Amino acid sequence: MVRTIIVAALVCVISSSAGADGYHFITVESNSSDMLASIQGFPGRYWGVSPAGAFLSGDDGSLAWLLERGFRYEAVTFDPDINALYLCYFDNDNLPQVSKITSGQDFVVTKSPVSSADALRRLTPKSIPPAARGDVSPPMILTYDPDIDALVGRVNRDTIISFLNGLSGRTPILVGGETDTIHTRYSGTDDNALALQYLKETLESYGYQTEYHGFYSGNLRNVTTFDANRAWAITEASEVLRTTDGGSTWTILPDNVTTSLWGIENVGPDSVWFVGDAGVIRFSSNAGNSFVTQTSSVGGFFFGIDFVNNLEGWIVGDLGRVIHTTNTGANWNTQTTPVSSRLYDVCFVDNLYGWAVGRDGTIIRTTNGGTNWTAQISNAAQRLYGVDFVDRNNGWVVGWGGVVRHTTNGGAEWQIVDIGSTIEKYQVDFTDSLHGCIVGWDGEIFVTTDGGGNWTLVEAGFANDFYCVDFASSSTGYAVGQGMIARTTDGGVTWHSQTAGIESSWLNLIAARPGIVSPGQQVIICAHMDNTSQQPLYNAPGADDNGSGTVAVIEAARIFAAIPFERTIKFALWTGEEQGLLGSAAYAADAAARGDTIYGVFNFDMIAWDGDGDGSIELHCGNMPASQDIGHLFEDVVTDYNINLQPEFLTWSSTDRSDHASFWDQNYPAILGIEDFSDDFNPYYHTTSDNMNIIDTIMFFNFVKAAVGSVATLALPDTEFTGVGAPDRLPFDFNLAQNYPNPFNPSTHLSFNLPRPGHARLEIYDLLGRSVRTLIEGPLDAGYHSLNWDGRMTDGGQASSGVYFARLRFDDMNSTIRMTLEK
Repeated sequence: MVRTIIVAALVCVISSSAGADGYHFITVESNSSDMLASIQGFPGRYWGVSPAGAFLSGDDGSLAWLLERGFRYEAVTFDPDINALYLCYFDNDNLPQVSKITSGQDFVVTKSPVSSADALRRLTPKSIPPAARGDVSPPMILTYDPDIDALVGRVNRDTIISFLNGLSGRTPILVGGETDTIHTRYSGTDDNALALQYLKETLESYGYQTEYHGFYSGNLRNVTTFDANRAWAITEASEVLRTTDGGSTWTILPDNVTTSLWGIENVGPDSVWFVGDAGVIRFSSNAGNSFVTQTSSVGGFFFGIDFVNNLEGWIVGDLGRVIHTTNTGANWNTQTTPVSSRLYDVCFVDNLYGWAVGRDGTIIRTTNGGTNWTAQISNAAQRLYGVDFVDRNNGWVVGWGGVVRHTTNGGAEWQIVDIGSTIEKYQVDFTDSLHGCIVGWDGEIFVTTDGGGNWTLVEAGFANDFYCVDFASSSTGYAVGQGMIARTTDGGVTWHSQTAGIESSWLNLIAARPGIVSPGQQVIICAHMDNTSQQPLYNAPGADDNGSGTVAVIEAARIFAAIPFERTIKFALWTGEEQGLLGSAAYAADAAARGDTIYGVFNFDMIAWDGDGDGSIELHCGNMPASQDIGHLFEDVVTDYNINLQPEFLTWSSTDRSDHASFWDQNYPAILGIEDFSDDFNPYYHTTSDNMNIIDTIMFFNFVKAAVGSVATLALPDTEFTGVGAPDRLPFDFNLAQNYPNPFNPSTHLSFNLPRPGHARLEIYDLLGRSVRTLIEGPLDAGYHSLNWDGRMTDGGQASSGVYFARLRFDDMNSTIRMTLEK
């Protein structure tokens, strides 16, 4: 049944679906304004923007917020435990009959991807990003410039065609010193890894330092540790992961389960239990080489699990259920509780005293191993997700709305604790009476070293939600969440991502040209290098989609390799685009968490088809003013440098079906450059016939020139140093740029400029002022110079973690920068 409410000019549609009462998935109708700017301050969760509008979720208070501001929206009842959705597009507007959250004219939003969809976006919840993170502002070259013209003129038709031949499998490639052929670039395949290696070696041959940006497309729900090196984690995608090397690698174990997993418990070095949907209970006593199915008399969802030894443990789940075993799970017996709310977590300090928490502020306690359970007063109505006790008296509970509760008398009284955040909290873990950690949404991590007297919010550098944390000792712990694993070895003060070590993780490829004036200001040129077809695992040439965009990035890197720019240029190649923009979404979220300043993202996707030969292309710029500014910049480049293209500038009708949308979701300015996708659609899209035979070399050549010119215009080539358009120019300044990356491991890139020929010395010092290594000593020409420091000392040994200084001396001038080596 659908209920329609009309308030003044506002139309809201609220319908029912399975989920939690009072919580909603909301589609806010699009308008011509900057959508993200207009919903700043929204109290709920943000899932993304699309031509249909903004996708949000929240409680009744969130709906009231929208009503008060006159937004038009549709809301459906929604389960807040869901943390990933798929926006599935269908070009023929013939929507399939599938279970859906909501739908529009050409899309459905579902809990899992629809295989017949023409395009996918994976949506995950987050807080509303702040007002536009980057501003396109002067200085910028807005008129014809001979130096930009010279760079555009360096695009080589033969080079780009030759590279596309190899990338699409038309001709063999040389990679790793051996000849091979790329048959597909479908994410997750061996040939995708082969193509990535080929692209990496190409960029490095141009002199770039490259890095893989690892990401994981699933949600990790729980983690348990045995010691600093051995830990286990589980995912909603039914994967069980194990590390034995401190998280450097996480191996997937054969659990033979297809349902979501929620709870995991490790007893001993090789014994582990996990629980999940549909009453799943599995046990392994051989390090996960095989799992035994265990059964109970009740089904439903199981969430929390805790064992006090290798024989006795408890599991909690739906409808206030608690089950108990005293024989390693050979038998599970149901215990009676006084509640019917879903229970999320359970903690026992010995075989008698235990607590469980759940929905509606529920806390229950037993003092006799669960023979009797009694309810306690939590002074909270929100969901409670995590509970941890260090002994029979001292315990902590956390939950939604930033709820934190503390007891010193076994829960007879629960005290309200304000740690300065109302963000949802998911788990709490204490290793002793003093050292504790709380994690929650939006990458929040709080630590205490005085028993909770003071809590410190750690700047961990993550933006995604954390769901669980577990410490093996007061110093070493692991946290897991929305597509990520992190580890700390200093009690939670600093955290390092281990996501790339997951066996099923995928990789983006990143290279950078550090800016010499404003290295913190970034310009990104990017494309997805993966593809698909009717036979994606072994035959997907993907010449146009998206070998063409990939080659544009590579050609720009070749041309810019010897050119210093004022701003940093990043060359990014994404994987997982065909599965829902996974790679770019992960990178954009990490960039936002780092606080990166991105002045513009140029995303190129399918730039080599021109069926009617008219040179028409589309620029999808959205409604953000800064995105429109760089779209106009692209138009100006086409005009100023006489490039034979006919751009169509799109705003409110812009598509979100490519990787620029991942940056829009983080409020970064971005545009999509694409062939005429609306009126001159490539009929070989996503087929095995998307090969070199259908490439329009004129369109391809011109589009790459426009890409090179646009990126150069925004990044500002420093022609005083390069003399691109005027060979007689000489540099006029002395400069040592900040190293990149920083922090780094194991190597970093250094660059500097000299105002005239002369003797230069570039030396590395440690924090005590001791010389670690001399990188350059001798006469150098005037101009731009760059090199890598591999992190090694003069004697060839590897430098230890810590702070170092690079000092450049030239005549009577010197310049010093601070660097951090992390391991």
